[in-house]
Amino acid sequence: AGLRLTPREVFEQTSVRALAALVSGRSSDPGAGPAAPALPDSGTAPLTPIMRWIAERPGPTGRFSQSMLLTLPPAIAPAETAQVLGAVLRHHAVLRAHIDLDAGTFVIPEPDEGADPALDEGPAGTGASPEALAHEVDALADQLDPAAGLMVRARSYPGNARQPGRLLIVVHHLAVDGVSWRILLDDLAQAWNDIEQGRTPQLPPVTTSFRSWAHTLRRQTATRTAELPLWNEILAAPDRLPAPAGAPAAQPHALGTVAEARHLVRTLDGTHTRTLLTGAAERHGVRVQDLLLTALARAVREWSGRDEVDFAAHVEGHGREQQIEDGADLSRTVGWFTSLYPVRLTATAAEPPAGTLARTRDHLERLPDSGVGYGLLRYGADTPREPEPADAPLIAFNYLGRFGTSPDGGAAAWAPAPEAGVLGGAIDDTLAMAHAVEINALTRDTPEGPLLDTRLTWSPAALDDKAAHHLADCWQRALTALAVDTSPAPGPKSTDGPELRDGPAPTAGPADPPTDRPAHGLSPLSPEQTAMLEARWRNR
Repeated sequence: AGLRLTPREVFEQTSVRALAALVSGRSSDPGAGPAAPALPDSGTAPLTPIMRWIAERPGPTGRFSQSMLLTLPPAIAPAETAQVLGAVLRHHAVLRAHIDLDAGTFVIPEPDEGADPALDEGPAGTGASPEALAHEVDALADQLDPAAGLMVRARSYPGNARQPGRLLIVVHHLAVDGVSWRILLDDLAQAWNDIEQGRTPQLPPVTTSFRSWAHTLRRQTATRTAELPLWNEILAAPDRLPAPAGAPAAQPHALGTVAEARHLVRTLDGTHTRTLLTGAAERHGVRVQDLLLTALARAVREWSGRDEVDFAAHVEGHGREQQIEDGADLSRTVGWFTSLYPVRLTATAAEPPAGTLARTRDHLERLPDSGVGYGLLRYGADTPREPEPADAPLIAFNYLGRFGTSPDGGAAAWAPAPEAGVLGGAIDDTLAMAHAVEINALTRDTPEGPLLDTRLTWSPAALDDKAAHHLADCWQRALTALAVDTSPAPGPKSTDGPELRDGPAPTAGPADPPTDRPAHGLSPLSPEQTAMLEARWRNR
């Protein structure tokens, strides 16, 4: 019928409706190119919405970074480590960007073949303790300077007969996210393989540059005005922070700094994690994101002590919504793509978990392009730089996805070192907190089965420790209730809760990440498909 779809799009989309939305505005000419010409890596570009979001937060951001401690190949020489790292840094343009948050732009210079790969050497045994590793991350983060183009610092540590060396890489968060790290690790391994074979590193090409994508987002802003009623309706939720009686009234501009933030971690046991991520997701035909946001709504309802709650929460998405630009391919692009958008969550004491789930799922399905339009409208390149409005959500949620354990326990070359966890980082202590409560969840695959970890962060100006621990308890109970709920699967629509159907119709179907449930009756995924699937989940 002349419809143009790529194999990637068929794999990624979860419904015929989503596929139809993708092709609705496309030319039937299979030779038609992108809607706008791809731009070269080098040159000037406007800040993306997520860059403008961090620019608007009061306080410094020079140390705001992510880090990984990697296992080096046995017997690799320091000069070879520098050669590998240099090849990868030159290949990905955003890693040499000069980013001016005040001016609202970034500039990517031409690559310098003789550039310093930002690598020095440290003492052996650095990863032996979390404290020693944190000290090293802090020391490298202190050297970052996005305005001067110092986006990456790295340090190698010698190994011994029992343990290979280590490589610590610290990248400013303005230039990296979770998907980007997977690209970087693959490229480090490829560059080393080429060098081992006596070849000059030849890394796979980047189809759509980060600079080109930044210009795409700016062009898209003007096409999103029809979404304004939808986002305004979501932000009009009456409950700002439905805390228990007696809690102080939280204000977005008086939450304190990240140095004052408090944290706790809870882990859902393996039995309930497995039941939630596979059984419940399959039984109700929903995504893991739907389940977890439903758990958040029900947890906040119980925590508040009220019969009903209706509140808005910020949700982070991977932001790689390449379907908004015909011909874009971000599968090999390094950068910070995260999207931030509000969702409206409601729950009542009387309804079963399946009822809350039906409403939450239907609400999320109505958000065009997984919420990317909100960031374009709120943080577009032509909007004034200003603090978050007084009605901004005070609760934030982020599901980081599912992280596997390698068969050799993490000791493979160019993989995260087993003693350091998956992803670390640093932040400026005096940076203002963005939310009163932040919930970050991820699934760890362990030899005993999957475990759902949740890190709860809160502002002492909004909650005391007792209230925060009570919220964590409610969260665990909400997860468990969803895991064991055997109610019938929710229908396609629900009329309960806030009615948002008067908003604009989606211009493209939501780019839903696939669920964690198994695809019964189908062949196992290939390595390439598995990587694509994981990339849809991990955006941070």
